[in-house]
Amino acid sequence: MENIELGDALKDSFGSLQRYIELQLKYNKLLLTQKMSEIFSLIILFVILLGLSGFVLIFFSLAFVNWYSEMVGSVFHGFLWVTLFYLVIAILIYFFRKPFIFGPLRIMFGNILFREESTSGEDIPFKTKEELNENIAKCKVELHNETDDLKIKIEALSEKLTVPNILLNAGKSLYNYYVTTSNIVKVSALLASKILSKKKRKKDEDD
Repeated sequence: MENIELGDALKDSFGSLQRYIELQLKYNKLLLTQKMSEIFSLIILFVILLGLSGFVLIFFSLAFVNWYSEMVGSVFHGFLWVTLFYLVIAILIYFFRKPFIFGPLRIMFGNILFREESTSGEDIPFKTKEELNENIAKCKVELHNETDDLKIKIEALSEKLTVPNILLNAGKSLYNYYVTTSNIVKVSALLASKILSKKKRKKDEDD
C-alpha cells in the first residue's frame, strides 16, 4: 500500500513545496519592500536632521563668537570657547555612545526587521550587544539542528526512492489500472447483456 501511494505522495509533496516556495518568496518580497522603505526613510530623515543640525550649530557658533568678541573684545578666545564646547560634546558622545546611540539604533532596526516575530508587542531583546550575540548564537544552533533534520529526511526519502521500489510501485500501479479496466469492461458487458436480454424478452412478449 505504501509503494502504491508513493507516486501520489511525491506529487502532493512537490506541489505543496512549490506553492510554499512561491508564497514564501512573495511574502518575503513584500516584507523586504516594507522594511527597506522604513529603514531608508529613517536614514534619509536622519541625514536631513543631521545636516540641519550642522547648520544650526555653525550659525550658533558664529553668533556666539560675534557676541563674545563684542562683550570681551577677543574673537580668538570666542573660537577657543566654541572649540572647547564641541570637544566636550564629542567626549560625552563617545563615552555614552552605547546607551544613547548603539542601543536605540539596535532596538529600532530590530523592531523593524523582526516585527512579525514579536507576538507580545514588546521590543525585541536587542537592548545590549550581549543579548544580540545570544540571539545570533541561538539562531545559529537552531539553523544547524534544522539542517541536520532536513538531511535525515532527505536520506530517508532517498532510501525509499530506489530503482526496485520505483519499478515495484509502477508495476502495481499498472496492475491496479489493468484490474480496474478489466472490471469496467466486465461491468459494461454485464450491463449490455442485461439490456439485450430485456429487449429480447420485450420483443418476445410483443410477438
